[in-house]
Amino acid sequence: MVSAEKLKRKSCLLSRKIFDEIRNIPPGARNTFVLIALFMITAILLFFTYGNSFFIIALLFILGAGSLSYKRWYKGIPLGIEQVTMTTFVVSKAFGLLPGLIFGVITAITGQYILGNDFDADAIPFFLGVAFVGFFAYSMPFPDIVSVAICSLIVSIATSFIDFLRPEQRFAGILYIFTHFGLTISLWMPVGSFLLRMAG
Repeated sequence: MVSAEKLKRKSCLLSRKIFDEIRNIPPGARNTFVLIALFMITAILLFFTYGNSFFIIALLFILGAGSLSYKRWYKGIPLGIEQVTMTTFVVSKAFGLLPGLIFGVITAITGQYILGNDFDADAIPFFLGVAFVGFFAYSMPFPDIVSVAICSLIVSIATSFIDFLRPEQRFAGILYIFTHFGLTISLWMPVGSFLLRMAG
């Protein structure tokens, strides 16, 4: 009885010490650990599910999440240079709607919150737009370039939705839609279509 009570007390003290140590870790380092953990979990799941295709999915993840890292340093008028939309479209077309949905949401959250350190109100509509693309891109019956254009409009309009509710932010919303649409379409032929061929 005594030894069991001592063991319980020691385990409580150890747990408290671990939580205190975690709290003392700088936020930047904590974000890095979370990013690595997310990436490793995703990598293991994708490797066992898709084998060699894991490498192309990993590349798409890095491209998509990395395209949002500029938000950590740039806090001006939002620009639609993120490529989570295009990479999510590729994964959905190549691997199906469920992998597309999971990939899109994880990539968007990683890029927006961890790499971009951006917690603006437009993040949630952005995640929803990307989730929609991941789920429905697989079954879109149009040529790829048309489907990508539709997906880009869906994500950019969803992301800009809150901006349109505030008159002083409407120009920023319009700019985001135009830059996102233009860049995504421009990159599709030389980059996106090539990645889709690799994934397929």
